[in-house]
Amino acid sequence: MKTILRSLLSLIFALSLAPSAFAQAVGGGGSSSSGGTVTQGTPASSANAWPVVPTIGGLANGSTNPLFVQLTAGSASLGTVGLNAGSNIVGKFGIDQTTPGTTNGVSLLPLTNAQGGNITPVVSAALEASHVFKAAAGNLYSAYATSTTGAAGYFVCINATSISAGAITPVDFVAIGAGPTTVGINYSPGPPAAYSTGIACAVTVAATPFTYTAPGSVIAYHGLVN
Repeated sequence: MKTILRSLLSLIFALSLAPSAFAQAVGGGGSSSSGGTVTQGTPASSANAWPVVPTIGGLANGSTNPLFVQLTAGSASLGTVGLNAGSNIVGKFGIDQTTPGTTNGVSLLPLTNAQGGNITPVVSAALEASHVFKAAAGNLYSAYATSTTGAAGYFVCINATSISAGAITPVDFVAIGAGPTTVGINYSPGPPAAYSTGIACAVTVAATPFTYTAPGSVIAYHGLVN
């Protein structure tokens, strides 16, 4: 018994003289036959018995026995973290932005036209029969027609850069009574209607909204596009 105690005391004494030589290896858990390891490095000082830089090995059976690392509050940093491609959900991230736009700044990119950026108001400069709200592909948020006089008909918007008498294919339309009156098409709060060619709107006094018959220059138009 004395011999065993003497051996234990000698071992404890040897470790206390050389703490930097201490290392710990932890095998992977679960049923994995070749689990990963966590190997501790060299301590910064004898007062900091646990090493500063750990090396974490992966697990062979990662799908059923994942490895979790928890960082407690303090001044330690994790370094560079990479997010690999895949379908796994990461979860929540918090950003400590003490001064908006400067400290740990996060800048929002401006919206593209397809996302709703650069919305432009469109207004007739004078009474007219029809109006091209946009002579290119774009989005229609709202369109209104104010008829000052004339017969009842339909307010139509078509996917084109112009509108001519004859058959038309409206993207949207609404009935309009004899003037003075105002009707409109509004997609608020969105999404807007997408037009691949252009946005042309008009009031037709034909019997159906699928034929364009000009009412004369008696309409004022306004709306929002991008």
